[in-house]
Amino acid sequence: MTGMDTAALTLLETGHTLVNPLPFPVGVFFLIPFVILMALLATVHLIGRTRPHS
Repeated sequence: MTGMDTAALTLLETGHTLVNPLPFPVGVFFLIPFVILMALLATVHLIGRTRPHS
C-alpha cells in the first residue's frame, strides 16, 4: 500500500468524504466525446461522398 492509499483509507474510516475536484467542469465529459464522434462522423461522410457508388 502506498502512502496515498493509507491516507485515503484513514479518511474513509474517520467518516470524512474523499474529495477529488476535477480540473475542468463536468460538461467537458460530454463535450470531448461529442467532438470526437462528430469528427469521426464527418470523416466517414467525407469518405463516403468522394467514393464512387456501384
